[in-house]
Amino acid sequence: MSVVVAILTRSPSDPRLKARIGPVVPDRDHRRDLVLAFLDDLLARVSAVSDVTVKVAVTPPLEGLRIARPWIAGNRLLLQRGTTLGDRLRHVCDDLAAAGFRQVVLLGVDVPDLPAAEIEAAVRLVRTNAGVVVTGPSGDGSFYLLGMTVTDRGVPDLFTDVRWGIPHLLEDVETRARAAGLTVARIADWHDVDTPEDVQTLSDRLRLVPSGAPYTAAMLRSMGLLS
Repeated sequence: MSVVVAILTRSPSDPRLKARIGPVVPDRDHRRDLVLAFLDDLLARVSAVSDVTVKVAVTPPLEGLRIARPWIAGNRLLLQRGTTLGDRLRHVCDDLAAAGFRQVVLLGVDVPDLPAAEIEAAVRLVRTNAGVVVTGPSGDGSFYLLGMTVTDRGVPDLFTDVRWGIPHLLEDVETRARAAGLTVARIADWHDVDTPEDVQTLSDRLRLVPSGAPYTAAMLRSMGLLS
């Protein structure tokens, strides 16, 4: 079976969606539309990678994404289970393993202009080395990507005794991987979008290379955040 890349996102119906960027995007509907633009860009980029299966793992309610993006096939959608980030990551891996996938790449939605080469590098690493855990550092002590091999007997225990916060998350997950006898391979650092400053950084990048995330660039331009 092909490598599966699961894009992780919150439901468009979640009132907490990107609340931290409220100072620069105060309108809740605009925040929702911006995250959907992130998703559109990543879906286009991941779908262009050869021999991968693309899933979208979304927090409840699933219907929010079905309504907002009805053209995403139902068999591409996966409901995130659990109340904590660690639970949700673990359950996404469990559910993909139960569906028969053996190489899993989890990709946060907040990196809409992540170069295709980095996604391809992560896919290549997990495809060719069952003993590797791939991380994509986000520059703040967290990560935007996590790749690994899973089996029908379970997934690597990367999420126990992890400090789920910046700046410890990346370090702790990589430590857990090494403790399990796995090798850690990093792809390029890429800043995700969590804060008002991150929105400005993304706008600056897209001002130089709007083709890096055309749906996101168009949405930022419509909100007056990209000239």
